[in-house]
Amino acid sequence: TKGDSLSGSIWDHLAPRQDAVEAALRRALTQVTADAPPAVAEAMAYSLLAPGKRLRPVLAVLACEAAGGSVEQALPAAAAVEMVHTYSLI
Repeated sequence: TKGDSLSGSIWDHLAPRQDAVEAALRRALTQVTADAPPAVAEAMAYSLLAPGKRLRPVLAVLACEAAGGSVEQALPAAAAVEMVHTYSLI
C-alpha cells in the first residue's frame, strides 16, 4: 500500500543515521569502559547495544541537520541521549 512505501522510504532515509549512531555508541562505550571491570563493561554493552530503532538519537541528529549541522557534529550528543535513556531504564 502507499502508506507502507512511505514508511519504508522514511526508514530507508534514516538507516544511515541509525548506523552512524550505532557506531558512535560503540565508540563511546569503548571510551567510558576502558578502565571498567569486564563484568561492568559487558553489562553496559548488553543494555546499551540492545537492538532498537534509536529514535531518540536519530531525532538529535535530524535536529542538528535541520539547524545546518552535520551527522558527525550531532553524534556525541546523540550518543549521550541514548546513553542517558538507557541508564534511566536500568
